Amino acid sequence: MCFLTRVETDALLAVPDQSTPLGRRDHLLLLVALQTGLRVSELTSLTCADAELGTGAHLRCTGRGRKQRATPHTLRHTAAMALLHAGVDTSTIALWLGHATTKATDVYLHADLATKEKALARTALPSVGTRRYRPGDTLLAFLENL
Repeated sequence: MCFLTRVETDALLAVPDQSTPLGRRDHLLLLVALQTGLRVSELTSLTCADAELGTGAHLRCTGRGRKQRATPHTLRHTAAMALLHAGVDTSTIALWLGHATTKATDVYLHADLATKEKALARTALPSVGTRRYRPGDTLLAFLENL
C-alpha cells in the first residue's frame, strides 16, 4: 500500500474513540500526520510548545532527526498525494515535505487512476466531426483514368 485514498483516510480517522482522551490524542496524531506529512520522528518530537493556536495557527517542527497495511510513512505519502490531487505542483510538495530536491519527492507521488484520468482529460482532442470523406467528381474521374 503506497498511499490511502480519501475514503480510506476518512475510515482511518473514524477509528479512534474521540470520547476518550487517548482516542482524541490518536485522532489528532493521525490528522496531523495526514495533513502535514511529518515523519514519525518529527511527530513524536512535537510538544505543546510547538503548537501556535493564535492567528495563523501552525505547528513548529524541526527536520529529520515492510509489508504492512497503513504505516506512519504511508500517511506521509498520503499527504503528498492529497496535495497533488488538490493541484499543488511538485516543487511546492517537495518544500512541504522538507525535501532538498523534487527528485526525492517523486517516490511519494503515484500515478493513480484519478491522476491518469485528469491527464487524459487535459490531452483529449476537441470534438471533431466524424463525417466520412467524400471525394469530389474530378478526383474520382482522375482515379478511374489511372
